[in-house]
Amino acid sequence: MGRNVGITCFLGFLCSVCTVQCQKKSINTLKKVFHYKGYEESEAEVKESEHIDLGRVVFFFESKPIMNYVPEVKAKKRVDNGMIKEDLFVFPLASVTGSDCKKMVKSVNAIQNKFYTLRLEYISKPIAGLKFSIQYNPNVVSFDHRFFETISLNKGVEFRFYNKGLIGTLDKRLSSSMRVSSLKKKVYCH
Repeated sequence: MGRNVGITCFLGFLCSVCTVQCQKKSINTLKKVFHYKGYEESEAEVKESEHIDLGRVVFFFESKPIMNYVPEVKAKKRVDNGMIKEDLFVFPLASVTGSDCKKMVKSVNAIQNKFYTLRLEYISKPIAGLKFSIQYNPNVVSFDHRFFETISLNKGVEFRFYNKGLIGTLDKRLSSSMRVSSLKKKVYCH
C-alpha cells in the first residue's frame, strides 16, 4: 500500500509540473496548411496503378509542433469496398489565427476524395489544441508523417498518402530480387 501511495504522489507531482510547464509555454500557432493532390483514379484502378503518391497535407507552425497519436477507440466503419479506419492526431496547445489560415483549414476540411477524408478542428479537452483526423481504407491507402524545418526556418509536419497495393508489389519484387542476388556466387577479380 505504501508503494501505491508513493506512485500516486509521484504521478500527482509529475502532472503538476507538466501543467506549470504547459502554462508557461505560449500557444503554437498554425500559420499555413496545404493539401497537395496526388494521382487521381478510381479505387479499383489504384490497386493496379503504377502511381505511388495519392497526396499529402502539410502543416506549417510558428514553432516545432508537438503531436500526439490518439489510439483508435471507435469501431471501423464498413463500406462497400472494405473498412474505413480513422486515425487521430492532436497538436496540444496549438491554435489557428488569421483569416487566411482559417480559409486554408476550411479547404482541407472540405477534402473528401476517393482515398481519404481529412478533418482539422479545435478541441478544448483533454487539453486545448487542434485535432487532425484521417479517415481512409487501410486496404488501399497507407500513410506516414515526418517533421521538418524549411530553409526559411518554418517548422511543421507533413502527412503523405501512398498506394498500399503498389508498396506491397514493390516490396515483393525487392525481396525476391534480394533473394536472387544473395544466392548468386560472388566472383572476385584479382
